[in-house]
Order: sequence, then structure tokens, then C-alpha cells
Amino acid sequence: MIKENRATKYALYAIGEIILVVIGILIALQINNWNQHRITKNTERDTLKNLLEEIQLDTLDIGFNLQLHKTSLENAERLFKFLSGDSSIQSDSVNFTEVLGNPVVAILNTSTYTSLVNSSPNLISNQVLKKKIFVHYNLVYTSIIEVENRSTGFKPYDKLLPFFQKHFSVDKEFKSLSLSSNNSTDYFNEDYKRTSLFPKNIELLKSDDEFKVTLSEVIYLRSITISVYQEALKRIKELSNEINMELNNNF
Repeated sequence: MIKENRATKYALYAIGEIILVVIGILIALQINNWNQHRITKNTERDTLKNLLEEIQLDTLDIGFNLQLHKTSLENAERLFKFLSGDSSIQSDSVNFTEVLGNPVVAILNTSTYTSLVNSSPNLISNQVLKKKIFVHYNLVYTSIIEVENRSTGFKPYDKLLPFFQKHFSVDKEFKSLSLSSNNSTDYFNEDYKRTSLFPKNIELLKSDDEFKVTLSEVIYLRSITISVYQEALKRIKELSNEINMELNNNF
């Protein structure tokens, strides 16, 4: 009986030790899971903050390019009306230099999004927000890059330059060209000088149907580009609000 009593005590002791070990393991796993969850949430929070900062920074480049296109479009439309015989438009009301415009490229910040896609595409827990972020970069930004940088069809400056080389001369005066945007330290803050352009022969310019067709096409292309940029700014504002809401409510 004494031996049996000791064996029972030893068995109960062993079972107790096993239970304590199991409880310890479960607690350790729980702590580890909690720590991992905390790290993941912190990473998600930092990623959302970086995405928010980058898309808001993109408004500088988008806004700058948008204004260039708007100015060029306004003068191109005025010139087209003048060449088409609209008596209400005088040649001196057209800024010919702005009609030619500038070679423009889009420079967008995508480093955080690229890192997100490559390393942890499932990091963002809010699936609705995640979808909006992916759509923003894959649709909106892809459209900008395609229209502004990749597609040779959307190159107003390249299309007009041969005609300007043929029909225009350089004025002695220099026109100031500002490359600043809201005086931001994250963007250009310099002023450059650009020579003004004027037509050699107005009547010869009016008779160049190929130039008028090209100018009409440029007006169309700039209108599309402006629409793409305006949609991007609208989407950035909406997405910024969504990200801010997520940060305020869940972190």
C-alpha cells in the first residue's frame, strides 16, 4: 500500500509537471503571438503612413504637370481658333511658346507600394482599403505613366516641334519659366529663362493644313492627359481620407 501510495503521488506529480509545462508553452506561444501581432500592426501602421506621405507628395508633380498642360492647352485652342479664321482671336493674344509647351514626364513615388507588393502583400488588414490602394497604383498611376512617359502617341511637344522649327523664330526677349510648386522643399524651386517664339509668316502658318491637323490632335491629347491628372488628384484626396480614417480608428 505504501508503494502504491508513493506511485500515485509520483504519477500525480508527473502529471502536474506536464500540465505546468504545457501551460508555460501555451503562455509563451500567446506572448509570442501577441508580440508578432503587435509588430505586424506597427508595420502596417508605418506602411500606411508612408503610403499617405508619398501619394500626397505626388500631388506636387501631378499639380505641376497639370498646370503646364492646362496653360499649353489654353494657348493651343486659342491658336487653332485664330488659324481657323475666328475674328475674335488676335495673334498677339496667343503665347506661341506655351503652345509648344515643354517635354513633360511624370515622377511618382512608388517605393512603399513596391515594397508592400514584393514583401508583404497581405499586410493591410482592411480589405476594402487594400483594394483601393492596389487600384490606385495599378490603374490610376499606370494610366499616368502610360500617357505621360511611355506612349509615343501622347507626346505633344514632339509632335509640334518640327512645325515650330519650320514656322517660328526665336525672339530676343527671354521668358521666365518657373519650375516651382507651392515653394515646397520636396520640389523644384528654381526659375529658368526660355526664349520666346513668334511666327515667321502668319499667312503661311494659316495655310499649313498639316500643322492645323497636328495642332488639333495635340489639343485632343492634352485634354485626355489633363483628365487623367485631374482624376488622379481626385483619387489621391479620396484615398488619403480613407487611410487617415484607418489610422485614426484602428491604430
